[in-house]
Amino acid sequence: MADASKKRPAIEAEGTQLAFVHLANEEKAAPFFRKFGIEDVPRFSDPEGKLYAAFGLERGRVRQILALRSWWRFLKAGILRRHGVWIPVGDPFRLGGVFLLHRGRILRATRHETTSDRPDYEELARVKG
Repeated sequence: MADASKKRPAIEAEGTQLAFVHLANEEKAAPFFRKFGIEDVPRFSDPEGKLYAAFGLERGRVRQILALRSWWRFLKAGILRRHGVWIPVGDPFRLGGVFLLHRGRILRATRHETTSDRPDYEELARVKG
């Protein structure tokens, strides 16, 4: 979320609108989005993971979730960068993804292979002719 928040101006400069799908109920999600200054971005609560499944986002295996680099990213972001340590809400094994949609079609996509994946949001936001 810190990356998306930080890169929001560049993403929106591409003419792309951010939106988030999350596994929490709205009551639990609101403080999280507020912490990163993106509480005004459209978001969709998907506690059952139906949208995740529809977009082909799979449940990770233990080694994808608990990989050493995932722990390092968790410690770096949560403690060193002071984003805080959050208790997972929903399915902590559900991997994320980033999609560029236009008129109901997926133009570009990246599906995370581990919980520590950090896609290039600005590159994904660019609409290629």
